[in-house]
Amino acid sequence: NYFDFVSELLGRDKNEVWLYQYDISNGKASWAAPVLLWQRMEGVWHTGVVVYEKEYWFGGKIFESDPGTTPFGTPVKKIKLGETNANKDELWDLLATTLVREYTRESYDVLTHNCNCFSEEVSQFLL
Repeated sequence: NYFDFVSELLGRDKNEVWLYQYDISNGKASWAAPVLLWQRMEGVWHTGVVVYEKEYWFGGKIFESDPGTTPFGTPVKKIKLGETNANKDELWDLLATTLVREYTRESYDVLTHNCNCFSEEVSQFLL
C-alpha cells in the first residue's frame, strides 16, 4: 500500500507487534468458572503489547519492561498482531502526551478501563 511504499522510501524499518497474555488466575479460572459461573473461561487475562524489544502495559500506571518480565509471570499466549512502520519515538509521544493522562491509578476500572483497553489502544495506534 501507499503507506508501506513511503515508509520504505524513508528508510523506516518494520517492527513486529505482539500481544502477550497472562492468566492472572494461574489456571484456576478454567476449572472454577464452570462451577461458580456456569460457563467456561479460559483465563482471567492481563495483556501487554510487545514492540521494539519492550513490553508496554498498564497496571495503575503505564510501564515499559523487558518482554515476559512483568509481575504476572510467564505469558500463557503470545499472539503476533502484525508489523508496524511507526517508530519508537512516535509510540513514546502517544504514551507521554495522551495515554499517560488517560491511564492512571484513578481511572483504572477492572471491567471498563484496564490493561486490556490499554493494549487495544496501543495496538490500534501501531497497526
